[in-house]
Amino acid sequence: MAETPTTEKSGRSNGLAAERRAQIFEAATRVFARKGFHKATVQEIADEAGMGKGTIYEYIKSKKDILFFAISEVHARLFTEVEKLVKLNIKPETKLRRAIRIQLELIDQYHEATRTVIPEVEGMAQIDHERIESLKRLYIGSFEPIYKQGVDQGAFKDVDAFLVMEIICDACVLWGKSDTIRERCPDVKSYENFLVNMYLNGFLK
Repeated sequence: MAETPTTEKSGRSNGLAAERRAQIFEAATRVFARKGFHKATVQEIADEAGMGKGTIYEYIKSKKDILFFAISEVHARLFTEVEKLVKLNIKPETKLRRAIRIQLELIDQYHEATRTVIPEVEGMAQIDHERIESLKRLYIGSFEPIYKQGVDQGAFKDVDAFLVMEIICDACVLWGKSDTIRERCPDVKSYENFLVNMYLNGFLK
């Protein structure tokens, strides 16, 4: 019997790893939503994911690592969508609106878990500052080309693109943790419109 080509084996291995990462991520968000981060255990996440605890530890070293794991998984999903968005031949204003929507829809999808995870990540920023900042820069950097394209096309002012996108991304995250904001903008569309009006149209009449 002929051996399976190495590249095919590698592809299957990568596919399995991606599938397991997705399983762990989904399971962790459900457990965090039910119990909160501190009360959740790795065993409960493993049970929720339908896999052994040992398999979980192939991807993380501790429960704290699950936070970094979750951040990385969210980033990976966003990067895929933003990469597609950057390549689209559409108006800069439309592209920026979609960039906002992509973030808000993901936050909304995992809203209950987000409320638990965001404060934990913010607390970890003091301890693992360099690691958190590195992840944040990668995240903001993926959106940066969208604003730069708008500048190149004469649609946006020529200001610091990274700073603009950091402010917008932070505003999206704020929607995920603020009850006050969610009361006034209870769904993705309403908050998306608010941000677009605020950042593109400003406050002046």
